[in-house]
Amino acid sequence: MRPTHTTPSHANAKQDSVTFDTLEKAFGPSSLGILLVSDLPPSFIELRHKLLSYASYLANLPEPELGPLIPTSTENPL
Repeated sequence: MRPTHTTPSHANAKQDSVTFDTLEKAFGPSSLGILLVSDLPPSFIELRHKLLSYASYLANLPEPELGPLIPTSTENPL
């Protein structure tokens, strides 16, 4: 993660210091929601393709099957 500016609230994902609260603030309703990721391993392209191919399958699951996969507001998805 390479920030375009440095602020006191900056978190470094490489050091596992990004909290769920920080992510919520970064991608909340009043944010741009932009995330820059660099230096990914070559295997990322294949893994991304696999993940995206499952997105339509997941989106089309019937509600009874999809419901248990959605975290409740008290669960931390991370």
